[in-house]
Amino acid sequence: MERDTETFRPDDEKDGVPRRESVTPLKTGDALGHFVILDAIGRGGTGDVYAARDVELDRKVAIKVLRHGTFGSEERRARLRREAQALAKIVHPNVVTVHEVAEDKGHQYIAMEFVEGETLAAWLVKSRAWQEIVARFIQAGRGLLAAHHQGLVHRDFKPENVFVGSDGRVRVGDFGLVGIVGGSISHPSISPSAAQSAATASTPPQLTEPGRTMGTPRYMAPEQHLGGAVDARTDQFAFAVALYWALYGRPPFAGTTLAEVRQNVLDRRVQPIPRRTAVPRWLERIVLRGLARDADERFPAMDAMLAALERASRRRTTWILVGAAAAIAAGAGAWALLRAEPCGGASAMLAGVWDDGVKAGIDKAFLASGRTYAADAARRVDAALDGYAAAWTAARTDACRATAVRREQSAELLDARMACLDQRLEGARQLTRLLVAADGATVDRSISAALGLDPIDGCSGANVARRPRRAAPMPETRAVAQHLAEVSALLRLGRLKSAQELSPKLVDQARAVADKSLLAESLLLHGRVIQEKDSVAAVKALEEAASLGTALDDDSITAVALYRMFETVSKIQRRRIDAATLRPAVEAAVRRSKDERLLVSFEHLVAAQYLEDGQADKALAALEQAAALADRVLGPDTLEQARILGERSRILRSLGRLDDAVATGSRGLAIAEKLLGPDHIDLSIWLNALGGHEIYRRRFDAAKVYFERALRVAENGEGPESLKAAGALNNLGLVAENQGRLEDALAYYQRSLPIMEKRLGAEHRDVALLLSNMANLLRRQRRVDESLALNRRVLALREKLLPPAHPEIGVSAYSLGEGLVFAGKPKEGIPWLLRAQPIFEQAYPPGHPDRIRLVTTLARAYIDDGRPADAFPLLAQAERALAERPDALALALVQFQTARALRAAHREPERVVALAKQARGAFSAGDQEGQEMVEEIDRFLK
Repeated sequence: MERDTETFRPDDEKDGVPRRESVTPLKTGDALGHFVILDAIGRGGTGDVYAARDVELDRKVAIKVLRHGTFGSEERRARLRREAQALAKIVHPNVVTVHEVAEDKGHQYIAMEFVEGETLAAWLVKSRAWQEIVARFIQAGRGLLAAHHQGLVHRDFKPENVFVGSDGRVRVGDFGLVGIVGGSISHPSISPSAAQSAATASTPPQLTEPGRTMGTPRYMAPEQHLGGAVDARTDQFAFAVALYWALYGRPPFAGTTLAEVRQNVLDRRVQPIPRRTAVPRWLERIVLRGLARDADERFPAMDAMLAALERASRRRTTWILVGAAAAIAAGAGAWALLRAEPCGGASAMLAGVWDDGVKAGIDKAFLASGRTYAADAARRVDAALDGYAAAWTAARTDACRATAVRREQSAELLDARMACLDQRLEGARQLTRLLVAADGATVDRSISAALGLDPIDGCSGANVARRPRRAAPMPETRAVAQHLAEVSALLRLGRLKSAQELSPKLVDQARAVADKSLLAESLLLHGRVIQEKDSVAAVKALEEAASLGTALDDDSITAVALYRMFETVSKIQRRRIDAATLRPAVEAAVRRSKDERLLVSFEHLVAAQYLEDGQADKALAALEQAAALADRVLGPDTLEQARILGERSRILRSLGRLDDAVATGSRGLAIAEKLLGPDHIDLSIWLNALGGHEIYRRRFDAAKVYFERALRVAENGEGPESLKAAGALNNLGLVAENQGRLEDALAYYQRSLPIMEKRLGAEHRDVALLLSNMANLLRRQRRVDESLALNRRVLALREKLLPPAHPEIGVSAYSLGEGLVFAGKPKEGIPWLLRAQPIFEQAYPPGHPDRIRLVTTLARAYIDDGRPADAFPLLAQAERALAERPDALALALVQFQTARALRAAHREPERVVALAKQARGAFSAGDQEGQEMVEEIDRFLK
């Protein structure tokens, strides 16, 4: 479908101000901070946009560079900061993500998410069905709504500022004209003068000169043309203009000059709808309401317009009203019924759950917690709960209207929807009650808790229809439901001890009432709460819940109970054989329940189990299924997806796919940063993983940056004695060791060890990992006996904790063998290396660095033992693998050991020297360990 183009605005003018060039246009290869320019991709009214590469995080970004001359220098900086701050406040999958704002070489710029795809304007060039158009606009509307919930007005919404990703996801961008109205969107009841005062009070001086028209004229609302106050309904008008144009192929307001368009907008002279159109009349009515001249005549808010579009899009036939009188008044009567007051009071039910008083209480408690990121966490919790409250209000209103017009299957189904929504409301109430009294640890978990509230869409008609009918709530069952929500909130916030104290009482209370469903849900929660404290009792509670689910014919309860049992047996009890036996039954139950969120968790858990068993390829396949499902069910920018990406990056590293591991981990970190903020303690999970990837890539400076940031967020969050701090110290030790700073490395390890032993106990996997690192360091310091003793201790500990073929046991066997070889005891070292070999072959692909290193070390052992003939096949095998997956330093090791084998076999003396010199050249450009190899090669050549 073709769209008319604007012909009245000169190319050198936008938003009522002259367009001017940047100080110096950027070109490919130019650097801005840690970004390298790739190409120019567009220009807006306030700046030029470039594709760039973030060299620190190895990701592609979009860079918007503010064009000088648009405003005065201070105004320019303030405008840039305001755009970045506005976008950074919005955490939503339908809004372009801002990574950072900075200044370099005289350029002020914003680094943003790079969207692979096209603008909505470009997408609309091709003929589209109205259903496709409405679906894309609903996504864009959700992005606008997210901005409105943050108190922001876009003021320049149009298809050119909306991006359609190659994944089909729509993102709203270019908030360069964003308006901030008193920290929240102006309510329709606020007078224009009051709204203008609020806007002026919260906007830096001179950012918007009196009388300046901000926006693109085709899409500007009457109040913008008149220079009046704007609010969320201004964006709604632009949204309606764009939707009209997309549906009917021409703008709603004709005109070839700015004056003509302006006058048509002010007079509301909308062009007639084309006679031949497949667009239904109900859609026309929605769009025309959004185009109303008076803002009070438009939808009261963006969510109301989106709800109308979504409801009507699902409708295939006219609603049928019950009764003769209703049938006579089918048109206006139905609309009046939907607007009736009984269904308009859902928002009032949020009083005490999520209102201004609760928000203020949470903000105050967070700021008193002492966390450095408390204010940011409070803002993000506010945003998450604003969205949750809006979704709950819309669902409650929709259910109420459905009750009024009886368009659901039955009254029982409507009752079930209402009961489900009441349960969701109680869950939010208990969470906010705890947040108002938050301490530091509660602040740490607050964002994920708010984002992890039970989803509102679980109360849809389709979802509740799958559950058996439940008894009507009674006062005693309401009390149990309230305590159930309280324990759930404690669990979400990590207050496990309090939850463990209350959950047995919850089960006793549930047994005393005649509601088996409520008892089953209490047992499910109890089993989850105590699984780490008493896994045997947890399994017993979950078995009872599963039996109740079967008796009630409730597939959902049965599936959750079996999944929790599987989780307890595999993760807590580590009974892998039992877990493998249980897995098919759990999967069948989860799929039968049709709970796709639970299926995401199941696939994720299966992947973790495969990885524990050293089956990285199967783990990757399971995790990719989980990621694809999570992307469809939960959306691409969720904490669950960030966790999956982090786990996937670790699996990719174990498979030797290091570049893929870094790219995947960086995506996970970006999502986590967007949701949690740049200083949140939980970021240490992704930061440590990325640092580990960089160590494998031998980019030690980059690894150090990640680990130092991980240590900083850990110490600022849980404190210097926390496990997360200990993990970061261990990792910094690895970096120091690889850089040849051996004394610094030992100091890091020695700081980390007592923290880990105190928190985890002396016999723990993570303690074994740290001791293994210390053993390797001691070997490099020529403290051979201490190193071997520590390696034997680590191996014994891992044999006690892990299955025989686990990769970590292979690593310990390899380390022990390698230590013996370098101690001049190759005959003793060879059996340990041979023990590690089949474990590595099962766990890692042929080109994996650990497999190459083991084969090379085993070859060295054979040479040192006087058996060069046994070394040649191993070195040839390593060389073939490196031809497919090149690694310069690994190849240098192979070349040097080949030279040693040839000399030991008295063969090809000229080739011996050539290979040794090639290896020396590679190592001479390396790190401290490489320099040690250079010294060894020099001794060999002499």
